[in-house]
Amino acid sequence: MPKPNAIRVSLLLRLLGLALATTALFSVPAMAAPNWSRPEVFNVVVTEDIFAPSHLVFRTGVAYRLHIENQGEELQKFAAPGFFGAVEIHTPAVLNADQSEIDIPAGEMRDFLFVAEQPRAFKLRSPDYDWDGMTGDIVITRSFEP
Repeated sequence: MPKPNAIRVSLLLRLLGLALATTALFSVPAMAAPNWSRPEVFNVVVTEDIFAPSHLVFRTGVAYRLHIENQGEELQKFAAPGFFGAVEIHTPAVLNADQSEIDIPAGEMRDFLFVAEQPRAFKLRSPDYDWDGMTGDIVITRSFEP
């Protein structure tokens, strides 16, 4: 017959193993902090009637500097309220008051620093030129870091 202490130790080890297995199974790996000192740059040019490119793809957990340059002759608006509401914003001052768009005067540029935490898709449009096809999309994909 096993000794009472051996039974307790065996039971304790089994419970500890079960607790560790449960923790490993249900834990979500922590995402590394974004590197704001060296964000990845993504360039977009806007003119009347076009975003170039109009399909933007970003990865979760990566710090980005979205550099938007207005090469048109009028104020351009980069409107993506769902996107702006879903990312961690590092430069909120470039957004308009209700944080739904970035306004870029003719000949100027804006830098928007952000990091996305969840994969999703969003609509991009110009409130002034969407009727003429000035639309696009923004896609956030999952980063697969080791």
